[in-house]
Amino acid sequence: MPGRPSASDGAPPRRGWLLWWLVCSLTVTLCAFVVGSLVRSPWEAASANSERASTTTLEVEWREFPVDRPQAVGTLEVGAIVDAPSGHGDSVAVVTAAPVEAGQVVPAGARVAEVSGRPVLVLELPFRLYRDLVPGDSGADVAALQQSLTGLGLYSGGADGQFGPRTSAAVRDLYRQAGADPPGAADDLVLAAQDARIALEAAVAAERRARQIRDDVVREAGTSGATSEAEADLSAAAALVASARQEAADTAAAADTPLPAAEIVRIPTGTATVVHAAAPDTLVDTTTPAVRLRAGAPSAVLRVGVEHDDAFPVGTSVEVQAVDDPGASMPATVVARGEFTSDQDDDRVPGFDVTLAFPADAPVTIDPGAAVVAVPDGVPEIESGPAVPIVAVRSEGDGSFVLLVEPRPADPDVPETRAVPVVVSRTADGFALLELPEDGALEVGDHVLLGRAP
Repeated sequence: MPGRPSASDGAPPRRGWLLWWLVCSLTVTLCAFVVGSLVRSPWEAASANSERASTTTLEVEWREFPVDRPQAVGTLEVGAIVDAPSGHGDSVAVVTAAPVEAGQVVPAGARVAEVSGRPVLVLELPFRLYRDLVPGDSGADVAALQQSLTGLGLYSGGADGQFGPRTSAAVRDLYRQAGADPPGAADDLVLAAQDARIALEAAVAAERRARQIRDDVVREAGTSGATSEAEADLSAAAALVASARQEAADTAAAADTPLPAAEIVRIPTGTATVVHAAAPDTLVDTTTPAVRLRAGAPSAVLRVGVEHDDAFPVGTSVEVQAVDDPGASMPATVVARGEFTSDQDDDRVPGFDVTLAFPADAPVTIDPGAAVVAVPDGVPEIESGPAVPIVAVRSEGDGSFVLLVEPRPADPDVPETRAVPVVVSRTADGFALLELPEDGALEVGDHVLLGRAP
């Protein structure tokens, strides 16, 4: 009869279903545990990797390292700029020859230009000539000229400040030594000297006639009154000769060789460097000189930082380079050192000031006032040698070492290492430049360990 289904109708009992569900859950949980135990997280992998000894090696190689060269910094002073005089009287001043060129070193006595057909010479003088010097002049400027000519071996008299015949002769030798014609006296002085010579010749001739007349009278009249008159005429003629001779000497001296101020460029020392030489056909005036010279010895006082102080002792030879033009350089020598100063004017670091001297005959290739650096001779820009990554260098106590990798016969995949002492001389770009041991324990081409030893 119809009613509720019984257990015998095929439906699973509640207890069996629960058991089946429990078995399935346990099976899934067990599988998940097994799978989870086989999969490692990134943190677990990193932790395990950190515990593993590295076997990464790298070859000892030859590398180049830039050298931090010691430097002294400052500016270059190279004396005064001197222009040739522009005055040449009322005539047009035009360059007619340019015997020198820029950069050339010229000594005192040299011809450095030719203006309107006349030479321009260089002389070492304590001050510039402020007037034309002519025979008969006297003063401090004459004495300075005589001293300059003495230095050139052209004048042997004392510097008495009197422009006489010996000074004129020395001026003539100065011009001839420079390959130029000596200057001449003013036309009126030359004419006066010529007139005086003619007058002297006439006076001498008159004296000769008076003497002949006196001699004739004496032979004919003896000691008569005529003889006395003839003697008086001879005395007068002799006096005229003496006067004419003195006049001729004075006018000849006045017409001797002068020294025009416009033909002399004054320099304070024995040499100068040509800065600019005007080309022929250039009109000369106060703004366009025929030649411009740089006179006076170069000098420089440079600052050395504390870290490089021991690289610049007195006597050190250095190369001075222009900051804006490294190709412009000059040799120099450290001649003095100052005490430490913290003065930071001109953006200079605290340190020591060193004074440089330059060779007297060296051409000045750096512009006055240019910023310069001085580097000791013999310090290279690049240093090369055996190198390894910095991480391969290990420290122990006061020393450093690397682990030399050697194959392990029993297990070639696991290297065998040996500590080799090294000295690191400099570092750059993640590498260390090594001073290798003298016993050859480490050489270029060997391999070193980067991580910990296995």
